[in-house]
Amino acid sequence: QHQPPVMPARDGPTHKVEAAGGAMHSYSREETRAFTDYLNHLVAGDPDMQGKMPVNPESDDIFRLLSEGVLLCKVFEQERDVIESILF
Repeated sequence: QHQPPVMPARDGPTHKVEAAGGAMHSYSREETRAFTDYLNHLVAGDPDMQGKMPVNPESDDIFRLLSEGVLLCKVFEQERDVIESILF
C-alpha cells in the first residue's frame, strides 16, 4: 500500500516534502490554512465526513485525510463543474 511521504523538519515558514523518486514540493502554513478552511466549508454537514471534519487548519491533518481518498472524492463531487471546465 502506498504511504504518503514523511515530512522532514520544517524549514522556516515553508514546508518541504520529498516524494518517491525525489520530487520536491513546498507549501506555506498560510496555504495549508486556507486550503483546510475551504475544504472544511465545502463538506460541512456531509454525513460521510462526520467525525472527520472539520480539520484543524493549524495542523497537517488535512494531508492524511486527503490521502485516505474519501475527502478527495467529496471534492470532485462538489466541484465537478469546475473540474470539467478545466479538463474539457
